[in-house]
Amino acid sequence: RVQEASLNAFVSMAGYREGKELRKSVVTSIEGLNDKLLVDGENKRGDDTALEAVMKHSSAASLLLTGLSMAPDMAPKKSSIPASLFPEPLDFIPISIAPFVTPELYDDAVRVETARLWDYTFRTVGFAVISGHGMPEDTYQGLRREAEEFFRSPDEYKKCFDRNETHHSGYSPHKPGLSAEVDELEGYTIMRDRKYGWDRQDMEHPPGLGQAGRQYVKEGERVMHAIHRMSGLALGMGMDFFEPYYEDPASIFVINHYPPAEQMNRTADERLRYREHSDFSGFTILNQDPEDHENGNGGLEIQLRQDGEWIPVKASPNCFVINIGDVFENWTNNRWRSTRHRVSPSEKTRSRLTAMMFTGPDINKMIEPIPTCVDEDNPPLFQPILAAHHLAAMGVRQSIADAELKKRQEEQRHAKQLGL
Repeated sequence: RVQEASLNAFVSMAGYREGKELRKSVVTSIEGLNDKLLVDGENKRGDDTALEAVMKHSSAASLLLTGLSMAPDMAPKKSSIPASLFPEPLDFIPISIAPFVTPELYDDAVRVETARLWDYTFRTVGFAVISGHGMPEDTYQGLRREAEEFFRSPDEYKKCFDRNETHHSGYSPHKPGLSAEVDELEGYTIMRDRKYGWDRQDMEHPPGLGQAGRQYVKEGERVMHAIHRMSGLALGMGMDFFEPYYEDPASIFVINHYPPAEQMNRTADERLRYREHSDFSGFTILNQDPEDHENGNGGLEIQLRQDGEWIPVKASPNCFVINIGDVFENWTNNRWRSTRHRVSPSEKTRSRLTAMMFTGPDINKMIEPIPTCVDEDNPPLFQPILAAHHLAAMGVRQSIADAELKKRQEEQRHAKQLGL
């Protein structure tokens, strides 16, 4: 049959470039070809006629097929797709990572096809949605239920679990944002300990959220390793390439709750819920709010070009949104893109809840451009750097940017008061 990853690729890129109607057309064509493509449940490739029937719906899909047929080191370097070609909002077709989660059920050809699609996606978009991750739905949804329950609790109770200088895990109360354009949020953080992993015992968590959180992050770490196996293959380095770098990952798990704007005497206008930014480290595994961009709500948005429009990203049930942080731009020598993103405003009565696992390599590992990302046409753009030093540099950079933003906005407010 036509491999599952190939079908994802055809439908996904058609959906990216030409909108929902085209995507539906491609899906319908694929469904109509099921009888031809599925042969007794065996792994058999469809014939050229069947492939052409799918591909004829989209010139974008034809370009993708060309990309998939290339060896990883022959495919185009990082590129940008014009934002004007994207539907509003962007409705990602999930990429199934099942071939890397349960490898015994898939052959190498499926893994290669999935890895090539993964490489293409991070060269062009820098964000992906994954399915087939194997996290039980009870774990995925249970975390959300416990988090919602915790954030509904009185402030006095939540503050019993405050983060402090001794315990970096815990509750962070909402406080005024950097500017009037950034709304307040509150959060709960679980830090991965270098000695105890996710099982550090001297930090007390809320009973329900603590248990659900520990179960979730352990499953999330398993998903992270599957993503790394896929990424290693996508970059032409083999599935075990990232293992030595993530034996002791520097990962942080953060649950963010955005209270309704009306609770903070705010109105639902054009002010952002979270400022635009890129992440610092490795893969971010996001459990997105299911109501993002539904019924007039705002939510996650990504920027595909520096001067381009912001593209809303809809949530997919029981899927994760994946993006890379800046360290992967260094690692891939700018082959993959760390895409800027933000959170747009919602109705004043709506709250928003997201859960993010920010993954990163061992802070004592040296990061330098991967050999397959360097050649005569693409010389190294980055010097080797210790992961810890990279994170520190990114933190300083963000602090400077935040300070400059705050200064500009204070100047604008002052000028407005003076009627200038």
